[in-house]
Amino acid sequence: MIVKRPPARLIIAIIVVLIVAVTMSQTMRASETKTTERISAAGFIAIRTAAQKLEEQGVPVDGYKISVETSAAGITVFFLDPKDCGSGWRGNCGDMAGFEAELTADGKQVLKSHFIR
Repeated sequence: MIVKRPPARLIIAIIVVLIVAVTMSQTMRASETKTTERISAAGFIAIRTAAQKLEEQGVPVDGYKISVETSAAGITVFFLDPKDCGSGWRGNCGDMAGFEAELTADGKQVLKSHFIR
């Protein structure tokens, strides 16, 4: 019995299609994930501490835009409405009540906290 091999052009075409498919698959997977933000360990600790204080007030942290400011005096964490208020706006301009927590320099203890508008 004689087995006939497929033409070389067909083999090359199949290999090219497979290479393109694998490359597209890898490109799609790479574009599906991206780093949207980086948080330092100190910032994470401060956010976690401040979030506990906010939740003690009966307010979940879901939906807030969170920012951390560090100074020589300590760390301040803000929970603000994610609505963009434009440059120069101070405080919280959205519909959600904002919250501010001032923490110790290590971010492990809340010194004072209050809702902001």
